[in-house]
Amino acid sequence: MGWIILCIFLNVYIVVFFRIYTSKDHKVFPVVVWNYFFAALMGWSIFYFFNDDVLLRPSLVKAGFAMGGIFLAVFYLISRVTAQSGVATASLANKSGYVLPMIFSWWRYGEMPDNIRITAALSGLVFLVMALWEKKEAEFKKSYTGPVWLILGSGLIDVLMLWNNKELFESKSDSGLLSSCIFSSSFIIGCGIMLIQYPLRESFHPKTILSGALLGVPNFFSILFLLYSLESFQGLKGLVFAMVNIGIVMCSALAGTFIFKEKKTAVQWVGIAGLALCIGMMAA
Repeated sequence: MGWIILCIFLNVYIVVFFRIYTSKDHKVFPVVVWNYFFAALMGWSIFYFFNDDVLLRPSLVKAGFAMGGIFLAVFYLISRVTAQSGVATASLANKSGYVLPMIFSWWRYGEMPDNIRITAALSGLVFLVMALWEKKEAEFKKSYTGPVWLILGSGLIDVLMLWNNKELFESKSDSGLLSSCIFSSSFIIGCGIMLIQYPLRESFHPKTILSGALLGVPNFFSILFLLYSLESFQGLKGLVFAMVNIGIVMCSALAGTFIFKEKKTAVQWVGIAGLALCIGMMAA
């Protein structure tokens, strides 16, 4: 559970960072691109440049660079769904994708959780809705297309993470190398988009680059710790994604209350408590 807790903590840091950064009306995309650069730099520095015993296999490079494009596509979907349906709907769709790797784990590897863990995982979806519910953002009926694609996109990333862990990894360093390839691909693609759509003055402003560094380093370790969680978890691997995503929503909601003084409704508090219960049931 140690890696899972660290992964959740770093993802909550990322949520808090974006909350603070977007409140100042800054452009987010250039920061995201620089975040990928520093995440990739961190990964290559730790696992490749200063490590003579590491073998970078072509299969890892291909998998990582393919996933980098998916990462950017999901980021675009998050921004679109947020603009169309609100933050709550985007967060719900993004985190609900954990169901897909659980189904894939059962279909591909025959990993079937017991009834208690199945109940906890499915109940988690209900409690996610409750924890994120805000009447002023209850606009899901406007468009089903964006949220559905976001669920599929985020779920696909988790499925690929699980597949890589099961099928490609041969050593401990493979987690770091795959993460480095993912972020390198995202940076290359994102940099091309940034240079076309955003002014150079804004894209290469020192504050933008510094913000990218503050985001990129923890972002790298959040992915690395997720992969470590898959390697070390003594149980059904698909449950890792459920616990991580549910934990992120629960802790982010608490961070919003204690850091940003957000007021929660009774429904939201019931949802947060329910999420904590679901994590306990799945981890038991």
